[in-house]
Amino acid sequence: MKVAKDDLIAALLHPRLYLCGDEDGGVGLHCRDHFDDGRPLAYLSALAAHADVKVVTVTSVAALIGEAAKHLQSTHREP
Repeated sequence: MKVAKDDLIAALLHPRLYLCGDEDGGVGLHCRDHFDDGRPLAYLSALAAHADVKVVTVTSVAALIGEAAKHLQSTHREP
């Protein structure tokens, strides 16, 4: 799925979404409205995939922000 540049910028600046690093050097993308026991929406790591199969594992920062934009479009559509 292609994501428009404006949607990527909106995802970067959206107050619902935040990034959180972990002790393994990975970065999780989280949404404040969907805590889900700490499960991230997407996970970026150079070492391995996230242990939870419900979490999308990405290989770049651009893909991580793309997942943020997809989440906003599919879950938090605003008029």
